[in-house]
Amino acid sequence: MKIQDECSICLFRQIERFLDGKNPHILQAIESAIKKIDMQDSPPKSAIKIYDILKDSLKCNDPYYEIKQDSMILAKQIAQTINPNNLQEAIKAAVIGNAIDYGSQNQDNIHDAIEKTMSEDFAINHISNFKETLNKAESLLFIADNAGENYFDEILLRFIKQHYSIKITYLVRGKPIINDLVMSDVENHKSLFDICEVKSSGVPSPGFIYDLANEDSKRHFMQDSIIIAKGMGNFECLESTKDKRLFLLFKIKCNVVSGFLNQNLNKLIFLNNY
Repeated sequence: MKIQDECSICLFRQIERFLDGKNPHILQAIESAIKKIDMQDSPPKSAIKIYDILKDSLKCNDPYYEIKQDSMILAKQIAQTINPNNLQEAIKAAVIGNAIDYGSQNQDNIHDAIEKTMSEDFAINHISNFKETLNKAESLLFIADNAGENYFDEILLRFIKQHYSIKITYLVRGKPIINDLVMSDVENHKSLFDICEVKSSGVPSPGFIYDLANEDSKRHFMQDSIIIAKGMGNFECLESTKDKRLFLLFKIKCNVVSGFLNQNLNKLIFLNNY
């Protein structure tokens, strides 16, 4: 999916919110770099250079570290309250992680978001295809998204592990970018390591770009029986990859993706991308 003007504005506003009125010279450098973005690239690929400027300017390899840690503490507490009774509910539990606003300090808002998501139907739901593929699968590749979502991902992956004989690999980003998961974020999530092999994809972008992945991740992507890619960044990178093994799981959070899929904002998507 190629970047649109609206995506460039979104990139700028993300960093503007993060800086919160501080370091205006960094924002000026970001604005200048955004004007030079290659409009043939995907939004996540464009984000690499922009967030490298932020990291270099702040002399900090992981500017969102504290935000990620806070998100994971909250997500762990919430995820412990969710017990799916079937595969559909387990998939819903995973997408809850993509739907929650971890910045909200209002517990009622968070619990309302959980209840709404669990009761909401998917706008696109290819669970029948997923079950059919899962029944024959020997290996599953899960491409992760943001910090905190790992605890909700575990709910789905644990359900699958309990009901299917399958090897699971869980891929995180290759280096810090925005609030995406990297290996250091999940090293204390011991129960995740109990049910799957956790690896770095090598990818430096907030979405899985095959050409930027390490060789091990490329092998998994080409050979594993089934692939779940979580979050909009992974959708933006993989929507052009037509493969019956590939399932894209996310909530629509922007007008560009909404228009691309011809679906309303905030809708839940579980798309078999072939």
